[in-house]
Amino acid sequence: MQMRDVIIIGAGPSGLFAALHLPQHLRVLILEKSSQAAVKLLMSAKGRGNLTNTSITPRQDYQTSDSDFVEAAFECYKVQDFLDFLAKQKIEVQEEAGSRILLKSWKVLQFRDFLIDTLRERGINILYEQELLDIIPGSSSFQVKTDKENFQSKKILLASGTKSIPKIGSTDIALQLAKKFALWYTEFYPALVGFETEKELAILSGSSLNARGELYCNKKLLYQQFWPILFTHRWISGPVVFNASLYLKNLLKNPNNQISFKIQVGQEEITKRFLSYLWFKANKLSSYTFTTNITGVRGFDEAKISGGGIKTENLTPNFELKSIPGLYVIGECLDVNWKTGGYNLQRCWTSAVVCARSFW
Repeated sequence: MQMRDVIIIGAGPSGLFAALHLPQHLRVLILEKSSQAAVKLLMSAKGRGNLTNTSITPRQDYQTSDSDFVEAAFECYKVQDFLDFLAKQKIEVQEEAGSRILLKSWKVLQFRDFLIDTLRERGINILYEQELLDIIPGSSSFQVKTDKENFQSKKILLASGTKSIPKIGSTDIALQLAKKFALWYTEFYPALVGFETEKELAILSGSSLNARGELYCNKKLLYQQFWPILFTHRWISGPVVFNASLYLKNLLKNPNNQISFKIQVGQEEITKRFLSYLWFKANKLSSYTFTTNITGVRGFDEAKISGGGIKTENLTPNFELKSIPGLYVIGECLDVNWKTGGYNLQRCWTSAVVCARSFW
C-alpha cells in the first residue's frame, strides 16, 4: 500500500484549493465520492460562479460559536488575497449587486477545470467514486477506508461536504467521524433554503419582488433584509428567505414557537399581478405589508448548504484537530455558516489556504 504525505477527502472548493496551495514536493491524493469534482461550485449563481463578496466582515458575517477563530483565519487569508490570486491567474471577475464577485465569463465550469488541470500538472490525482467509510489513526500515519480500497497517509485533510443536495453524493460522514472521535459538533440542518407558508400563494407563483423580509419567532425579530423574494405555489424562496433560514435552525421543532415572515412591498414592486393577489380591489398602492406563518422549511434536497457541523473549538488555528494531530478539517463541514452571495465559498478558500500554509 503506497504511503501518501497528504490525502484530501473531498474534491470540492476547499479540497481543490487546499491541494493547490500545498508544497509541491508532497505526495498528495484527493478522494471524491461523486463522479466529478466541485459539483456545488458548478451550481453557484446558476453556473456564473459567485466566488466571494467584498463586504465580508468575518466577526459579524459568520454564524459560529467561535468568532475569534474565524476572524483570525480571515486575517491570514482575506478576500483581497483571493482576488489577487484570481488576478495573478488572469481570471477576470466583476462586482455586482450586494458586493458579489462573479466570474466575468459567467462560466464557473472553466474555473473548476482550471483548478483540476493545475493540480494534474503538479501530479495530483483525483480518484472519483470513492465513498469514505472510515479514518483510522495510527502511531505515525492514518488508514483511510473507502468502499473501493484502503489508503495510507501521514496526514489527512477532511474537506467533505454536508447533507445538502444528496443527489450529488452529499453525506453526513463528517458528523459520523465527529461522533467517533468525540468532537464537539452541531447536527446538520437545511440552510439557505425556502420556507413553506401557511398562506396560499399560487397566484404569485413564479414571480419575484424586491421586498423587505422579516423573520420572527414569537414576535421577536430574528432577521431582516431587503433583497429579492421569489414566490412559488406554497412556499417562498430567494436570497432574503435563504439568508433568514440560517436563523431558524431547530426552532420549528418546538410546537410552542410561532414562526412568521413579514413581507413589505414598496410601490415600485406592486404589479398588476400582485394586486390580483390581494383580497380587495385596488388600482394603486403606495406600499403593502403582509405576514404569513412559516409551517416548515424545504429539505436537504433543496438546501444550498447544511447549517451546523464540526465546531472550530476542536481545532488549532491551522485547522488541525487538537485531539488528533495530523487530521485537519476545512470547508463546508465546519460549523461556520453565513448568507448566500459568496460568503460560504470565501469560507472555503480561506480555510483551505490557512490549513495548507501550515505544511510549508
